[in-house]
Amino acid sequence: MDKHVVKLKSAAHFESLTFTLGTDEFGIDLQCVQELCGYAAVTALADTPVFIKGLMALRGMTIPVIDLRLRLNLGQPVYDQFTVVIIVKVDGQTAGLVVDRVADVIEVQTAQIKPVKPLASSIALDYLLGVCMLKDRGLILIDIRKFLLSCDPDMLWQLDSKAARP
Repeated sequence: MDKHVVKLKSAAHFESLTFTLGTDEFGIDLQCVQELCGYAAVTALADTPVFIKGLMALRGMTIPVIDLRLRLNLGQPVYDQFTVVIIVKVDGQTAGLVVDRVADVIEVQTAQIKPVKPLASSIALDYLLGVCMLKDRGLILIDIRKFLLSCDPDMLWQLDSKAARP
């Protein structure tokens, strides 16, 4: 089992960056978040899945950018002044995640997390930590490392390493 997941499961709580995709609210471990930036033009790449928007320049680095709404099949995104790219760093690799809006940083009690059961055997939910019911809403928690692994990591990291060359 991933050391990061073991750490989350053994901790009584952790901080989560929450964001929205449509009407749904999601959260990722704040420790994986490097920074937030507004959505800007990306360099599109041929022959990549539709959810990989392309490459984005960020302080001398070029990183792959994934649109979470497209990856999770939650409809077509609308990019506006509230659209944010969450820059995450996992296993030494950096990627950008496009979300509709960033909501907040909250403390999640691990005892509040309930497992997610698939509705059909064809739906892969390996990257979901579970659902946390807050006072007035549900929060879907994503294991960002497993999520990135589900997005063809070899291709993502090849894009990252090729782009990083001078």
